[in-house]
Amino acid sequence: MLQVDAIIGQAGLLLQQRLSFKQHRYINPVQLRQHDARLTDCLRLLADIALPQDTPAWLAWLLAKAPTAALTPEQLPAVTDKTYAWLMLHEIKYFERPERLLATLKPLYLQLPNDMNDSEQTKPAGLGCWLALRLAPTEVANDAATAAALMQTSIGLIALGLSRKRQLLPQISELASTLSLTEPRHGAVCAAAWLLGQPKDEVTLLKQLLQSGCLVSDALFCDVLLMLLMCAAPDKAQDQMVNMLANLNTAGQPTQGTVLAIQAIGFSGQLKFVPLLLELSQQPELNALAVNALALLLGALDADALLERAQMADFAGGKAGRSLAGCTVTPTHLAMVLQRGNPQQRQLAACYQFWQNPDSPLYFADVFTGGRTDAGTASA
Repeated sequence: MLQVDAIIGQAGLLLQQRLSFKQHRYINPVQLRQHDARLTDCLRLLADIALPQDTPAWLAWLLAKAPTAALTPEQLPAVTDKTYAWLMLHEIKYFERPERLLATLKPLYLQLPNDMNDSEQTKPAGLGCWLALRLAPTEVANDAATAAALMQTSIGLIALGLSRKRQLLPQISELASTLSLTEPRHGAVCAAAWLLGQPKDEVTLLKQLLQSGCLVSDALFCDVLLMLLMCAAPDKAQDQMVNMLANLNTAGQPTQGTVLAIQAIGFSGQLKFVPLLLELSQQPELNALAVNALALLLGALDADALLERAQMADFAGGKAGRSLAGCTVTPTHLAMVLQRGNPQQRQLAACYQFWQNPDSPLYFADVFTGGRTDAGTASA
């Protein structure tokens, strides 16, 4: 029994570590694959053992062989980001058999029209469509009923846009014409149409997302949508967008506007922001955000070296064009980042590739076994 308890404890530790890798500046795809393999091996060991009655609910669900319903909030482990834990546990369970995942999620999709008055990204229906987008994007909405249900919420609309369901653009455009500017879905429906190829000024779109309350820092789609906006926008528009975010009148410390503005700077690829990020990194409450942004622009090791220098303000970029992980953004460099970068760098590279490949859905770099490089390069 002691050995079983030790393996259960090891599984919990490996899961906790896996959840932390999304923002890890130093982990590369090979290390991510190795960790995923260790977690998978640990679960296989437990699958052949009689589990004690006090086995954590999330682990018992993960190891259940019979088809099961989606995880409930009560079954989740005691972690800070329960939303991400829900996604990751379902990815672990269904990664090799996404068709079973879709069968589990189908009932959740049809709850979406009745789920509009709550925080949609924390409910099973909203989480379900985002999970399907991450694991099986071509299967997100292959029938009219599911597509209609997804259009009832912001998260569903963004998922349709990121899955590149171009045949739905006429319906989404029609929906956009019926929504008021203050309707929560207004920003999302405009973003969905933009993602599906409808031309839109990025500054105007960001303003619409903010006005409708759609782009908030804890939304599942916030990071990737902000990345896609910054990748697509010209330099001048990027500057306007950073200023717009920085001037948001929001509560908290740091404020949500400050968080989004620093993230946008990291996504911008503009080295002129490096001195500002160095200055912001000296503020304890902004240090992690600023250092992550520097790692996106310069690469993690070069960012660390710059932070350690005595004359930090003497940085001079000297590179033309957008920068990602220390090099100018080119198709060749994007492929290299997908092969070797950390999860955030790889996600930003995938967002650049999203615009270069108009028929491919967005690739998620932090998905379970996201250390695979075939998924990223396949969309190249």
